[in-house]
Amino acid sequence: MKQKEKEKIINKLFKLHDIDDVKILFKKFNKYAEFNIDKSILVISTNKVSLNDKKTFIKIILHEIDHILMCKKYTKEKFKQMYKDECKVQKDKGFHPIKNNKYEKQANEFSDKKFFEMYQFFE
Repeated sequence: MKQKEKEKIINKLFKLHDIDDVKILFKKFNKYAEFNIDKSILVISTNKVSLNDKKTFIKIILHEIDHILMCKKYTKEKFKQMYKDECKVQKDKGFHPIKNNKYEKQANEFSDKKFFEMYQFFE
């Protein structure tokens, strides 16, 4: 999938979830995607080959959309602190602060739940 197609998918998903204040940035980095809360930018990796698969790409974007929606629900500052606090809780328990983070698990569940509903728009 080319970057233009990825941009169209993101813009459509943003529109379907009433997101209009987040910029999109494609760059090389080790994660698949990440929502930069402070700058309100969705950063998408350009060096992850698996992101060229439409299904994988949509699932990853839906995951990040859940984080964006959490920021809208609680405010960016509050969600950032909630996320940071949850990382500390997991680390204190001896678990991985990100992999065991309840907000990451929630975003995965959101992505899994919404995927089949959203995929129909891109077939």
